[in-house]
Amino acid sequence: MKPLIATVALIAITATSSAFAQSTSPTLNATHTSDPHAVATTQGATRAQIYQSYLHARKDGQLAYLDATVYAHN
Repeated sequence: MKPLIATVALIAITATSSAFAQSTSPTLNATHTSDPHAVATTQGATRAQIYQSYLHARKDGQLAYLDATVYAHN
């Protein structure tokens, strides 16, 4: 009886762990935003594209705004 319970438990654990491995979270695509420099997904985006988005955000003042509002620890 104990080997049967152990086998059923092992199958149940294996079945549920594979279900978690396949779940993905929805991501935004850069083509659905009004900002042409937005890179919301990391899949398919190259390092150069992400770096260009970073430079654009820094030049645009977005990073300074975030530092002053969201990340300010006053």
